[in-house]
Amino acid sequence: MEASAHALPLLDFGTALTLNQKEYEEYVKTEIGPALQQGICQVQFSQDETERMATNRAAAKAAIEEFFKLSKEQKLTCTQDIGMDIHEFFNLSIEKRVAYMDEYQKRTNQMPFESGFMPYGVRRSEDLKEMIQFGIGLSKTFNQKVVGASGNIWPDQYLPHFQEAVMTYYADLQSISRTTLSIIQTYLGLSGDILLANTSDSVNQSRILHYLPLSEAPAELQGDLTFASGHVDRGTVTVIYPEEGLQGLSPETDVYEPITATEGNHVIFTGAAMEIISDGIIPAKYHRVTPTEKTARDGRIAMPFFQNANGNFMFGGTERFPIPVTYHESCVMFGSQILAIQKTAAKLMGDNDSMATTLRSMWQQISQGEKLSTEMEARRVSILHEAAGQCYDPALRS
Repeated sequence: MEASAHALPLLDFGTALTLNQKEYEEYVKTEIGPALQQGICQVQFSQDETERMATNRAAAKAAIEEFFKLSKEQKLTCTQDIGMDIHEFFNLSIEKRVAYMDEYQKRTNQMPFESGFMPYGVRRSEDLKEMIQFGIGLSKTFNQKVVGASGNIWPDQYLPHFQEAVMTYYADLQSISRTTLSIIQTYLGLSGDILLANTSDSVNQSRILHYLPLSEAPAELQGDLTFASGHVDRGTVTVIYPEEGLQGLSPETDVYEPITATEGNHVIFTGAAMEIISDGIIPAKYHRVTPTEKTARDGRIAMPFFQNANGNFMFGGTERFPIPVTYHESCVMFGSQILAIQKTAAKLMGDNDSMATTLRSMWQQISQGEKLSTEMEARRVSILHEAAGQCYDPALRS
């Protein structure tokens, strides 16, 4: 079901960032915190800052539109090496592609198609989109360290200005994300800059998504298509400029509602990792992208930014999310399904298991950097993988 749009709660960063410390903490507690508890909100800056970001966004969008007008063969030159010829890969069935990518992840400890161009139909034929992905730390121009085997893959031979345009706007999205993390840290009363410290070395990522016109869908899928099915993001915070067709699930009515914001404002979603980090205070937000009359005809472009955390950052170990997990386990290995795995783990961790009971109360020690004992770590990993074995489905990974 769908419903009419409603106004998103507003995070007025323009005001918050001008306050003294005492005023800031009170403003976060009374004005911003309650909005964050909905898992989605719009952010507002000063007029000058909003206009600057709008200029950068327009330049990035123009470059992005040029990229998606390239031929398929030109775009495929920007594809990550996945250990198999890309044409051979697409001759496989969807089921075999998913199985291959799951095996590739286990073998290489990284996800295929996490950088560069990903054509339509890699994992789900019903999600009608292609994309190009890139992340911080992967750009020589912006003097960041290289992370992962592939690094960023740019279409420099066809569009030499593309990299600078999208990375300039990427920096704006990252700034919004870091400000959001700082505010969340204050609202949750986390000590020692836990969130900022544990995201300082993260490999953040943006996906430039091109949802194709429905006329380009395979005949067998006509009439049964979505641009992106309902899901929660796997990380901490997602920042996006809302484009037509974006919808959020209302927890009160269980109905998807159009997501709209004041012109110039970006939208923030919180993801599965943040729900665990906050012990459920800030929930992951279910959302989807559906075709409208305009986007069904012309297609749709969006550029979400995903704020990740350091891979060894450990969180959980609470009554609600009893099994401590690293960010690598949560985000890279299991994605948003980590929430279902936590529920299954809770059932496995009986009250008569003293070690499991101890794991449920480890958050304070973990958050202060305390390491688990060898025996405790072995028990943690055992429970995690037993729970994953009961409910994890790689085909549903988001």
